[in-house]
Amino acid sequence: MSSTLRKKEDSSIDIVKFISSFLIVSIHSSPFEDYSATFNYYFENVFARIAVCLFFVITGYYFFKGIDFENGKIKKSKENKQRLFKYVSRILILYVVWSLIYLVWMIPEWYNTGWLSLMAFIDFGISFLLNSGYYHLWFLLGLIYAIPIMYFLLRFIRLKYFVVLSFLIYIFGMLSNTYSFIGLPTNKYIQMLYESVPILNTVIFVVIPLLCISIIAQKINLPSRVYGVLSVLFLILYSCEAMYLYGITKGECSYTYIIVFTIPATLFTFLFLKSLKCNINNGYFLRKTSSLIYCVHPLIINIIHLCFGENTLNSTLEYLIVAILSMLLSAMIFCLYKKFKFCKFLKYFM
Repeated sequence: MSSTLRKKEDSSIDIVKFISSFLIVSIHSSPFEDYSATFNYYFENVFARIAVCLFFVITGYYFFKGIDFENGKIKKSKENKQRLFKYVSRILILYVVWSLIYLVWMIPEWYNTGWLSLMAFIDFGISFLLNSGYYHLWFLLGLIYAIPIMYFLLRFIRLKYFVVLSFLIYIFGMLSNTYSFIGLPTNKYIQMLYESVPILNTVIFVVIPLLCISIIAQKINLPSRVYGVLSVLFLILYSCEAMYLYGITKGECSYTYIIVFTIPATLFTFLFLKSLKCNINNGYFLRKTSSLIYCVHPLIINIIHLCFGENTLNSTLEYLIVAILSMLLSAMIFCLYKKFKFCKFLKYFM
């Protein structure tokens, strides 16, 4: 692939990630709650969740396209090890920085509720390692665990076998989590795993299969119109399945990361959007502000609730305020980082 074509593909991916960041904001701000509980459920827990899946695939795409494979396995080389260390270190720093920011936010809440104590910090530390530093940061923690695990296993297992194995595990996780009402005898053990080490459950059944998509996507070469048709088909099937589960579980099933059509819908949506080759000059800006919007938006939600109270603003208005302020703050952080030498430390925020 020529450098110009690759740049256009990367630009398309950066645009997709930027748009996806606003869909992720909607997951935590319920934009249509005041109008229709059912439509809000669909938008928040079905449509917008694909954006999270795309975030994983895009992250995996940028990591694995720089990894050298040999005979279907990750090649043992200094370059590969350096890339792994650099990538995981960057995500780890990002996770630590934003976990500390949200810890600072939580301390006054602990004080007001009488929870401020040594035990509160110990509880935070355990959650930091096994769940997440704050409710949305599970995405980063999942990557911190999943990427080194995949790298190590792919050193010894051929890619095609690893992908098949990960998807078989995905199916098992789907039957034990989303479709737990079927009543597999292993359900109680999966539940024990989730309660003891939540992030491990997520890494095994969600993150690794989604990262596998990013590797598979590099092996598939079909016309853009084929990707378009398949993405629409599988998004419709994914939506129907999710809403069917919503109906039969009376709204209790919202874990749409693990359902039958999540994988093909994510794969072909990513391939289709990547095939819409765009040529932009500010892809790096979009890529970094996307990460910032993802990291900062719960803080904006908290500040709005502190100022106006919860459930006082119109749900759509609140979403728009959160989205706009998150974008403006993210753009400001990026511009400060680019313009002033003394602000270079801001690279650890994005």
